[in-house]
Amino acid sequence: MSLDSILEHISKEVDGERDEILRDAREKSEAMLDKARETAENEAKVLEQRGQDDAKARHERIVTLARLEGRKRLLAAKQKVMENAFSEALRSLAGLPKSQYLELLKGMLVASASGTEEVILSRRDRDALGEELVREGNRALEIVNRPGRLRLSPETREISGGLILAGDRVEINMSFDSALGSVREELEAEVAGVLFGEG
Repeated sequence: MSLDSILEHISKEVDGERDEILRDAREKSEAMLDKARETAENEAKVLEQRGQDDAKARHERIVTLARLEGRKRLLAAKQKVMENAFSEALRSLAGLPKSQYLELLKGMLVASASGTEEVILSRRDRDALGEELVREGNRALEIVNRPGRLRLSPETREISGGLILAGDRVEINMSFDSALGSVREELEAEVAGVLFGEG
């Protein structure tokens, strides 16, 4: 075999080995690229799902906060309406004509007095109708067979209207402030139950 044929033979072997190495490198490179693509796609899916979960959680938080803010504003509006209603009720009661106001207070005395208490009024009511109220109250109590020995107290209280009966050991607060305050507490509890009891 001549040198040229030996060199040609070696060249063919080298070319074959080179082609095989290149083919093997291409296959390995393609396999690595495929694996890298698959890994990247999987990570992208995980990140996309995480982003969707985060977006959903943020949306739910925003909706929850908006609902709470809505309830808070509704409660504030209802409290303002109740405040206005109670203020108006106090003004209406205190602004009754004298004859009606006297009858209202006399009815309160007959409903609650034993007949021997001291009647405490606001300064305005004491000056305007105190003596007359005690006199009329005593007459009304005697009609229902109770002692008519009510006395007008020299003391006055900071009340918007109504009266306070002071006995030996007990005071019965029948002021408008107290009566409307009790009703208001009940209504506020009811309103809060309606607002925050919703599902």
